[in-house]
Amino acid sequence: CLRRYSSEFRKLGLKFVFLLKFRPKRRSRLYTTLIEIASRIAFKQLMHPLRDQVVLCTETELLQKEYVKLLNLPVAVVPLPIVQHEIEAGSSNAMRPLTITYLGGNVYYKGFDLLVEAIARLEPTKWKQCRFKLQTQAPHCETGAQHHLIQTSAKRLQLLMQTRNEIEVVPESLPTTQYWNLLKETDVFVLPYRSIHYVASTSGVFAEALTLGKIPVVPEGTWMGKELARINLGELTF
Repeated sequence: CLRRYSSEFRKLGLKFVFLLKFRPKRRSRLYTTLIEIASRIAFKQLMHPLRDQVVLCTETELLQKEYVKLLNLPVAVVPLPIVQHEIEAGSSNAMRPLTITYLGGNVYYKGFDLLVEAIARLEPTKWKQCRFKLQTQAPHCETGAQHHLIQTSAKRLQLLMQTRNEIEVVPESLPTTQYWNLLKETDVFVLPYRSIHYVASTSGVFAEALTLGKIPVVPEGTWMGKELARINLGELTF
């Protein structure tokens, strides 16, 4: 479409902005090759007539370097969009338990099994100091060994909830005001997202946590971990 109507688009002076969010590199060499070929065809050949009207951008410096090397075209880094909403005033009780929140669902690449394991290991004397708000209702999309691991972790969490009242399940979807109030009352965000997916992928929850001055706990080897190290908060990574 862009190539077919390129002359009309040029006359109109339209700009076409593409946000590149996914790495061209994959674990599979075949997939990487196919993605690289498709990207070159899309951005270097099909859009060549509109080269002065196409803007490429991404959210991380790593993705910028990979796409510049692949396409030999300028790629800008843009900030993650964060929209602040009016948030109801929270409690001023400094002695209340820490609210620890996980937003990710029953998903392997979001580290759901790691989260359940960490909660299960919590010392009995520490339970009264914490309360957990967990989003665990996302549809199951795992296969094979990952599916079994996530199913086992979900059952383990259900058993924990039968004996502990400090764990609250958060609905998969929340109205905007309730979502931002949840962010406001949270003290610590646990984001155990696996680096196999998040070595370059960004996280909106992570950006929101930093915007609100909350504590994010994230894995090393991820974009989130690198961002924390960059601002001298590497001790929040594991």
